[in-house]
Amino acid sequence: MGPDPTRRSLGRIPRRVRRALEGIPARVRRAPGLGLAIAVAERASRDAVGMLAAALTYYLFLSLFPLLLLGLSVLGFVLSDPAEQARWAERLAGAVPGLEPLLGRNLRAVARGRAGAGAIGLAGLLWTSLGTAEAAREILARVFRRRPTGNLLLQKLRSAVSLGLVGLVALASTAATALLSGGAAGPLRPLGYAATFALDIALFLVVYRYLTPGPGPPYRDLLPAALAMGAGWNALKVAGTWYALRVVARASAVYGAFAAALGILAVLHVATRVFVYGAEVAAELMERRGRLAAEG
Repeated sequence: MGPDPTRRSLGRIPRRVRRALEGIPARVRRAPGLGLAIAVAERASRDAVGMLAAALTYYLFLSLFPLLLLGLSVLGFVLSDPAEQARWAERLAGAVPGLEPLLGRNLRAVARGRAGAGAIGLAGLLWTSLGTAEAAREILARVFRRRPTGNLLLQKLRSAVSLGLVGLVALASTAATALLSGGAAGPLRPLGYAATFALDIALFLVVYRYLTPGPGPPYRDLLPAALAMGAGWNALKVAGTWYALRVVARASAVYGAFAAALGILAVLHVATRVFVYGAEVAAELMERRGRLAAEG
């Protein structure tokens, strides 16, 4: 048989051009932004956290409703004015895109039946929050190369304490966000958005730090992860609001609730992916500085 035509055609390419073509992948990897993106994508693929991210989405979806019930119950006890209760209920529901259209007029009913709603919300939150914390800790343990220490009971206790701290920060962040977004008007509105973004970053710093098994990575190493998660979450808020206004509002009562539920699941699924990739960015940068192996 004669020589392979493909080899013969490649042989005609000048050596300098052939070396340049072979060096393209290496040059791409050395590019500051694109090289990091490729390394993070490869790292996430090696860590195989897709199923864990799906589990985290599931537990987050289940946690939303008892958390909202508990928050509305507290509002019912703290605020006596029904109009103020309704205003704050809408702000709380608006923290998660698509949640307010799904609940509709039930927000005021929950605030009125605050005692029963609070008990149901607390019981449901205790059950779902541990699953949420365990799924997040498993993801971060794999990303940051950590091994959970202690027996199963001690790990559950650590998860509960970490989640309690994260919950307090999240509650303060949500309340401050509602105040800033509702009170800022005119020229002050951009400042309100900036303050909300800063609070989101602070919240995600605490999440990454205290849900990582063992001593969490330093805050300075987690800042890229928190920035990525904060930017992604705020982008999801905008996309979710657009989805609620364009799709859910035009649908019928039955299909509107179904579309809102699908929208919430989609938002949470993308949010967990951003959560994972944010952690992978921080881990990749730590590894390049030689800090991950020393702490892992």
